[in-house]
Amino acid sequence: SHTLIERRGKPLPLWAKDAVINSPNLSNLLASKPIRYIYLCLSEKNKAELSKKNKAEAELSKKNKAEAELSKKNKAVAWMSEMVLVQEPVAVLLSVVRWRWAMQSTRIE
Repeated sequence: SHTLIERRGKPLPLWAKDAVINSPNLSNLLASKPIRYIYLCLSEKNKAELSKKNKAEAELSKKNKAEAELSKKNKAVAWMSEMVLVQEPVAVLLSVVRWRWAMQSTRIE
């Protein structure tokens, strides 16, 4: 990618347009191009890779936050359902206690 040089408004030199720059053989690249150009190309590539990595980490962070939020909601729902399950036996127990107390109070009178 030659975007860094193009962004600076400089025309691409002839040697930047040839196929050697895209060669997988790094020795050809080093032998035929100035080091500054190689550095610019590699730093641009590193920036692109870092940008991809940062985007992936941001997506993972969003996913983790969403999972944490869902976990909180699930815990709240579980707690409420437990309270509902406990509420019925407690209500029955209280009604039995009230009934027994009412029976005792009527016997005393």
